[in-house]
Amino acid sequence: MRAEMTMRGVLRRSLEAHLRMISTEATRKYPIVKDAAERAMFKVRLLSSTSDVAGCDDILKTYLLACELKNTKLSILGLVGMEKLIAHDAVLPSALPSILATLKEHSHMSDEIVQLKTLQTALTILQSQLHPTDEVR
Repeated sequence: MRAEMTMRGVLRRSLEAHLRMISTEATRKYPIVKDAAERAMFKVRLLSSTSDVAGCDDILKTYLLACELKNTKLSILGLVGMEKLIAHDAVLPSALPSILATLKEHSHMSDEIVQLKTLQTALTILQSQLHPTDEVR
């Protein structure tokens, strides 16, 4: 029980810090992403468990939105955030198609770090409860 509480605290602090980085990076050029990150940070503070994080669409949507822009820094932050959520089983299975579509789009980006983070996120999916049972095309 204590280990679970510590893990929740670690996840919460990690998500909050990560969302703050997205907000800072998006401040001038991407106000929509900045607003989404700030809204998600507020919600993270209110959540009490990992399952609550999974049920909060705003957090994952912020990471997906950061990736949508195809800005290298925001894409990296978005991919790392998604990977954290997946690794902590804080993503609903219904979100998998959106995540896989994002990974597919990012696999074609030329930046090597984006490609590396894309592969790492894909591997995390394969090791998680989200592991797709059918082949996705």
